[in-house]
Amino acid sequence: YVYAIDQESGNILAHPNAELIGTPAKDAGFPESISEGSGKIKVDGTSGYYVAEVYENMLIGTFMPAGEYYESRTSQTIVVALSIFVIFMALIILINRTVDMKIVNGINHISDSMKKIAEGDFSVVVEEAGNPEFIQLSDSINKMVSGICQSIQENEELVQKQQEDMQNNLISFRLFCHDPP
Repeated sequence: YVYAIDQESGNILAHPNAELIGTPAKDAGFPESISEGSGKIKVDGTSGYYVAEVYENMLIGTFMPAGEYYESRTSQTIVVALSIFVIFMALIILINRTVDMKIVNGINHISDSMKKIAEGDFSVVVEEAGNPEFIQLSDSINKMVSGICQSIQENEELVQKQQEDMQNNLISFRLFCHDPP
């Protein structure tokens, strides 16, 4: 509400409580030395906040009871809290989708490739480039598969050579048995 106080007499000139008009401001709870500015006071038994300015030898001010002031603060606090909650949930969803796209999908692709390799399909080439760690893992898996393929090829060559040697030995043995020295 708005109030007015005569600076010379110190009497209230305007106030929502008509009984206070014409009475000394200090009797209503205004400080004796009230002047321009703002602050907290207790007027007519109600605590609140004031803002006042001098105009033509009158102190004109506004007063807001603390209950009303905090009532608007409560609704503002609720709006801010809900806004923060909505932003937080949007960030959580965004982070979750990013993790799915960058990490989970990469892990699933590498895992599927490893299953094929474990089943004996050594033609599988792992190429996951989602992030540097996946590139390094893909390269390591591909090197491991290449090493396994090379070992299998070397073993096949060794087995083939052993078979040839056994056939040669068998032929020599047969010749020896048919034609002893």
